[in-house]
Amino acid sequence: MFDLALQEYGDIEGVWQILEENGLDSILENMHAGQELEISLEPLSYALVNYLRSYEIGTMGDRPTGIGWMALEKNFVIA
Repeated sequence: MFDLALQEYGDIEGVWQILEENGLDSILENMHAGQELEISLEPLSYALVNYLRSYEIGTMGDRPTGIGWMALEKNFVIA
């Protein structure tokens, strides 16, 4: 949820807005895959939000991650 707050609000404090907007009681609440969250308030830091969007940097998305997705010598480097 912290990464979503950075992406949408430009600040970690956005976590509390996400909780409030979606009727969640705690950041520890279980969420399920595909669950949609309402993001409706203005960003707390337009500078960070605009930076992330201008360079197409998303903290959330459909791109797979983790060791099962990585390829040797491409994005998984053995030192």
